[in-house]
Amino acid sequence: MVLDNFRVGGIERLALDQLFALSDMGISSVAYYRQEKVTRENPNFLELEAERIAQKGIQINAMPESDLAQLRILVPFFRNNNVSSLLITVLGPA
Repeated sequence: MVLDNFRVGGIERLALDQLFALSDMGISSVAYYRQEKVTRENPNFLELEAERIAQKGIQINAMPESDLAQLRILVPFFRNNNVSSLLITVLGPA
């Protein structure tokens, strides 16, 4: 799953719940999101749900903000892994 961010919100909650459900079904899940600084005014689910994420064995990785740097991370990931399914979520203004 590739997300723009893991800020506290409805769409992000759904994405995290999908990752939990995949884990419960025995499906290994990896999520990537654009890295952003967490502050009191800008919390995210990674901090709020850290214990549950660890218990479920879900791998969540931050990516740099640059599109090119993100491609440098994602292309090798897809080349080196047997990815049977991919869910890309593009959220936000078009």
